[in-house]
Amino acid sequence: MAIPTINSYFCVHVLHNESLVGTVNAAYITPMIIFFFLMASIVKKIGKKNTNLVGWAAILISYIPLFFGMENVTFVIGTSVIRGIGYACVMGVQFAIIGDSVEYGEWKTGIRSEGLVFSAQSFGCKVGMGLGNALIGVLLDWGKYDGTLAVQPGSVIMVIKGLYVVMPVIIL
Repeated sequence: MAIPTINSYFCVHVLHNESLVGTVNAAYITPMIIFFFLMASIVKKIGKKNTNLVGWAAILISYIPLFFGMENVTFVIGTSVIRGIGYACVMGVQFAIIGDSVEYGEWKTGIRSEGLVFSAQSFGCKVGMGLGNALIGVLLDWGKYDGTLAVQPGSVIMVIKGLYVVMPVIIL
């Protein structure tokens, strides 16, 4: 999902505080940056696969408190920190795991195809981000979002909450 995009809508229309957009994004991005520096020691201790699995588990677990307090700023910021740590673990090993699959493919078939594999991964990420942003636009339109309104209708708030919490949990 396009996290910064939906964070903006969520802060403005659910938390009713536009100034929280930067704080929530920073709460997500700062731990990612910090944990990137710790990836080598984490991977050394538990391996790439387990680092990846721990990251996905942290991301999934981070959404649970939001089901009980989606409009609680402390929950939103706290869970953003946990998600940032989780995504650091996932992204920190992502390319190494893809490199491992290239090595395995060469061992198994004798053909080394890193150019194809890495470009397919890059293409997939770009398509995924584009589709994620398009889905946000389509669902906001479906909920009758009107950027000129100071207060959005309940249908829009429900869509934004769903995009912020429910959709990521379903995708995970």
